Amino acid sequence: MKNPVSTAPSKQADLSAESRQSLKELKPTQTGTYREPLSRALDALGAGLKPFVQRAMTEQFGPRWHQHEFIRKITPGPTYGIGGPVLDVYLLLKIIDQNRYWQSIFERRLPGISRWSIDSLRDLRNRIAHYDGHDPLFESREQAEQLIVTIKRVLKSIDSSHNVTIVESIHQEIRRSHWQQLKLVLLGRHPASPLVWLGLLALGIGGWRVAHYWQSPRISQTKIVIGSPNQRLDGYEELTEALEQRLIPDNFIAYLLGKSIDIELQTDRSYPLAVSRLRSRQWDIVFGYSPVVSMQALEAGYRHVGVMFPHNPGYAAIIFSRQDSAIKTLGDIRPTTTVALGDPFSASKFYLPFTMLQGRSLTLVKGLNNREILDAVQNGGADVGVAAADPSYFNPEKQGFRVLARSQRLPTSIVATSPNLSDRDRAVLTQTLLSLPEDVRSPDKANYAAGPQPDYRYLRRVIEQVRAWSACLKPSDAPITFRCPPDQLWLTQGWVDAADFRGSAVLLDMTTVDGRSITLQIDRSLLDQLVAFRQVSDLVGRRVRVSLLRDGTARNQQQFTVLNLNQLEFWD
Repeated sequence: MKNPVSTAPSKQADLSAESRQSLKELKPTQTGTYREPLSRALDALGAGLKPFVQRAMTEQFGPRWHQHEFIRKITPGPTYGIGGPVLDVYLLLKIIDQNRYWQSIFERRLPGISRWSIDSLRDLRNRIAHYDGHDPLFESREQAEQLIVTIKRVLKSIDSSHNVTIVESIHQEIRRSHWQQLKLVLLGRHPASPLVWLGLLALGIGGWRVAHYWQSPRISQTKIVIGSPNQRLDGYEELTEALEQRLIPDNFIAYLLGKSIDIELQTDRSYPLAVSRLRSRQWDIVFGYSPVVSMQALEAGYRHVGVMFPHNPGYAAIIFSRQDSAIKTLGDIRPTTTVALGDPFSASKFYLPFTMLQGRSLTLVKGLNNREILDAVQNGGADVGVAAADPSYFNPEKQGFRVLARSQRLPTSIVATSPNLSDRDRAVLTQTLLSLPEDVRSPDKANYAAGPQPDYRYLRRVIEQVRAWSACLKPSDAPITFRCPPDQLWLTQGWVDAADFRGSAVLLDMTTVDGRSITLQIDRSLLDQLVAFRQVSDLVGRRVRVSLLRDGTARNQQQFTVLNLNQLEFWD
């Protein structure tokens, strides 16, 4: 994915002398095309952020907030006095981006601004400061405009209207500069001009190519990764071909050289690994397939495009037995009753049935697929099974089963685009996806259409409850009770400090948010389904959430065993 001299006023009332001097010292003599306007935009950002950060920190910690040991620790340069440090844009962004300040102070004061946006601006400042004359960022209009838009969004969120006006004028400069560059190319006064004209000559008059360029959906990305937890990707192959035929590079020269947009399909072996890809934003477009994964995509910042399964919007979870079974209601379930559950991350075959069976004693079989559950109940391997109430592949009554209970309707899955894409690329991809032929979007292929964003609040509540209760599930053939003693249940989160193998298990030493040091032991086969890693040391520093069951006889327990996949969740 991927200028004229500024006419901006030399004096800006909102810029402090300290900020101007600090950024002036950062600028090497050699500059790229867009480095200078981006530097001026950062000046304006610093001017707007300075009173905002001072006000927020003072309200939280008092007027001497800058004397705190942590602020001194993260402030570069020599020790400062009672007046406080120089609040240049480097230090302002660094303060905002700190874990302890972002979560408690700035996240709610910067509505609509993600932490990733702050990180991108910190990266911009560092690349300006350490520019050696060879940074492609400063030659890319697309990336320069994306950063300018991000700066404007931050300034608008803190109501710094004067600095928004300054940055908007810089944005107009960049746009004018782009067209002047294109004009130089066409007039033969640019190094790339011979190549452009050679391409035009090779194509004859080339008029149809230019028309095709302006009429086609254009994106700045050179590659789009489409991801889904659905293991069967063949239904998306025609979608991939259709996108490759329609999308073209936004860079005009790249288009004339015949470069195309590469579309790649990806899946993963489990829902948690797919969610991990979403949180690291490895997928540009996600076909959620599952409401659980779709919900996590929205929480990771993905933007809704449309809905999956439009011809069957929403479905329910059902618990069923054979029609000739003595089990006619949930009340007939006994400790010896065998219940077959599905994938431990399935909404209809695990999370919803789990809550419907809460408080009952039974014998549990889990981890089966749809066919295995139906066969187990049909052949007597299980007394009760669970399924999605989807008449397209399962009609209980017609297949000799009795429905014992039915959940409320589940929200459908979504199609969404990554927050890493520019606003323009997201808009182009959304319009292109929704305008593809119905045959490509049909139920036997990609299976999606336009539709409103589903409400996942109820599902989120159910999942959080099941994650907590899963600490009480023990992997044995003995009857279990779907009940968890609240005085022994401990929900916490923290960070992995060390990781090592012990036989077939992995030991994770972690520090919780309240400062406790504990050790988690988890079987390697379970861990491989939760998180992708090349070596166990890759897990160090990762943030985790965990549901644990305290030993009622031990005080200050420090070691816990994770027995179920839903107990442990990796967030970073």
